[in-house]
Amino acid sequence: MTGLSDACQPYRESFSDLIEGEMDGVDAKRIESHLQECSNCRNEMVVLQGVVKTLGSIPEEEVPGELSRAVMARVKTD
Repeated sequence: MTGLSDACQPYRESFSDLIEGEMDGVDAKRIESHLQECSNCRNEMVVLQGVVKTLGSIPEEEVPGELSRAVMARVKTD
């Protein structure tokens, strides 16, 4: 995304943690305060929230046991 400054990098690195609720109150408030002031980061956060929502709506598929065993056997030999 263009228009994002290097000063925004520390904030952007924390967006996922904020979305997932893995950030304490002080850090969350710091990020939210930045988002109120920075339209570029705010736009990026909206896009990221949309991606997370879309990915969360995709149902998980069961991996066939035979495929799972074959993959794990291959991983162990590499």
